[in-house]
Amino acid sequence: MSALKQNLNRTTSSKTLATAVACTAVTLLIWILNRSNSIEVPSQLFLPIHTLIEIFSAVVCISIFLISWCTAAESTSKYSLVLGNAFLFVGLVDLMHALTYKGMPPFVFPTSPARPTLYWVIARLANAIALLWAAVSKPSSSPSRLRRTLGTVAAVATAAATFAVVTWKPHWLPAMYDEQHQRLTTAKVALEYFVIVLHLATIGILLKAKTNHHRERDILLCGLIAFTYSELAFTLYESVYDILNLLGHILKVVACLFVFRAIFVAEVQFPYRHLALERETTSQLQQALFGLTESIPQVDIGTFYLPPTPSARVGGDLYDVFRLQESKIGLVIADVAGKGVKAAMNASMIKHVLRAYARRCESTAEAVSQLNDTALLEMDPSSFVTLFYGVLDLNSGLLRYTNAGHEPPLLLKPTKEALWLETTSGVVGGTPPFLFTEAEITLAPGDELLLYTDGLSEARGKSGFLGPKWIETALKSAPEAPANEKLAHIIELLKRDTGDNIRDDVALLLLKMRRTST
Repeated sequence: MSALKQNLNRTTSSKTLATAVACTAVTLLIWILNRSNSIEVPSQLFLPIHTLIEIFSAVVCISIFLISWCTAAESTSKYSLVLGNAFLFVGLVDLMHALTYKGMPPFVFPTSPARPTLYWVIARLANAIALLWAAVSKPSSSPSRLRRTLGTVAAVATAAATFAVVTWKPHWLPAMYDEQHQRLTTAKVALEYFVIVLHLATIGILLKAKTNHHRERDILLCGLIAFTYSELAFTLYESVYDILNLLGHILKVVACLFVFRAIFVAEVQFPYRHLALERETTSQLQQALFGLTESIPQVDIGTFYLPPTPSARVGGDLYDVFRLQESKIGLVIADVAGKGVKAAMNASMIKHVLRAYARRCESTAEAVSQLNDTALLEMDPSSFVTLFYGVLDLNSGLLRYTNAGHEPPLLLKPTKEALWLETTSGVVGGTPPFLFTEAEITLAPGDELLLYTDGLSEARGKSGFLGPKWIETALKSAPEAPANEKLAHIIELLKRDTGDNIRDDVALLLLKMRRTST
């Protein structure tokens, strides 16, 4: 595993290095070509390209905000909301920059190089400060909805204030472009270099930071490198239609895409991959809980496990059949509260601990009582287990059982008479007093005993929960067949009557007492 992590780190680091080399090579090549023979893109071609680039850039920036906003409540990242609100501001200001660019139709005032250059510098400063802030910020709890809303309102209000100042009071700010001499001002170049310094500082902080999220960090580093070279290009151009100007815009879009990718990985891709891994692990754990190791001639035993639909998480259902003595078997069905890996691990513990106690306890009540003591020690206080544990004497048909808060099993006679084995005790791992009692009933040849979890009884049909009456009708309607085929019939009816919308897992165990031959 460590070798795999090292390989992944080398891969992502090589991508960061490749980004640096590519940006350096492209910027240097274009600068050399432009210096020897100044290259200007015709305005009729530059303007539509510039407008498309800026609109696309604004869409990417606003997408970064939307992802960070929608995932903020569950976010494990320390920087996504900071970047989200900052990039909302940057996206809005970039739109203003595009609409006021020289050669565009008048927007409030006739367009000129001065105002869009002001918008540009303000957006780049906000961008650089936000990335640096994100790099040095410490992890904190998920922000409240009020805090998120205030951050968004502040971003929009600041963008509106920027528009008002640049449009009506541009003299409040330093000039960024000298229209008389058609060149950048010293203030503009100095601020671009200041932005580069901020980006380099952020790169240094990220490289030194200890993190488990190497992939996010390396994607952000790629974005910061592209931002740095974008700013460098904007210190070198002379005309607003200069090819270095165009290069700076293109590198900025590439950088924004890297930041979007980092946010997407942190807030969408990584959680979903983690969830998929958890599902796979849980499924493997749960499958280990099922399956019979040997056939028992005196009875026909059928089992079925139906996992929930993809919209629900795996639960903690289990069933078990094991031989206690030559003529006795243990029957278990249980449902551990909770979902996911934790519930499956608790179910595994319940299964194996109960097997151990079952072999040394005289009664089912004593075994469940000792299981309860262990569960109180090993499980979270908020967890509990509903459980049916019975011991069947294969010779006499006597079933001694303890039902600890579980769904009542259904006993169906050959005459179609239905009996319900009611609950005898409270749940395992619940609240005191812990009084587990034992009941008994004798099974005759031809009897069928159905054990099930609440995923069956509480499945929703058109008129609400299916409930015990539906279960009784379903078992009675099953054709005479082996136990597994009867369970398949019940599952078919379940899918039909719920519209195949099953939100909890279902575990079934059907025991049929074989008829004696005459």
